[in-house]
Amino acid sequence: MHLTLYHGSERVVPSPSLSEGRIHNDFGRGFYCTCDRERAMEWACSGGRNGFLNEYRLQADGLRILDLTDDTHDTWDWISLCVSNKIFDKSPESIAEESIGCILSEHPMDISEKDVIIGHRADCSYHSMLQAFLDNSMTLVTLERMLVSDDSETQIVLVSEKAFDNLSFMGFEPVDRKTYHGRWRGHDLEVRRSMVGEWRDTEPSGYMASIKRCDP
Repeated sequence: MHLTLYHGSERVVPSPSLSEGRIHNDFGRGFYCTCDRERAMEWACSGGRNGFLNEYRLQADGLRILDLTDDTHDTWDWISLCVSNKIFDKSPESIAEESIGCILSEHPMDISEKDVIIGHRADCSYHSMLQAFLDNSMTLVTLERMLVSDDSETQIVLVSEKAFDNLSFMGFEPVDRKTYHGRWRGHDLEVRRSMVGEWRDTEPSGYMASIKRCDP
């Protein structure tokens, strides 16, 4: 099975490598791609400059794939993987540090044997949502609703050398910031507006402090 993947960037990336990935990205060090061409073009210009759409072909046969979007996984798997990698505010007035400790204790995620991870992105507005959940100001139900509202936010992440060996660079094309930076900003604003709407409609239960997944 082959997958066509796209990576939006300010540069052409003909030879991506695992070592160049940032350890504090959503799922840790890796090469982050999407199957959504238009979304990748938006991300190419997310910084307000012209960018490039990089296209790849991934030979997926034989790769060990963790798909967080399938029916065998729930939101806790995604949350656990994100909080084990990303940096969150752990100020004294927040319960985020305690929340993270509880989640990692009760729901650890081991991806050491995986080659590819598929799951919802957790940066920008979605990072804010996850921070709100950890801070006890957003319910799990609200967070789950926001995660399933937009399939274009699903990312495919290469996390092993084997996966990179199976990746072929197919080419690139320039992306104009005049069109796609505005679309990127509009997309993020739409998500934030939806988040406010969900926040208002949420039930007064399901907050991190009341779930008590770490209680003995």
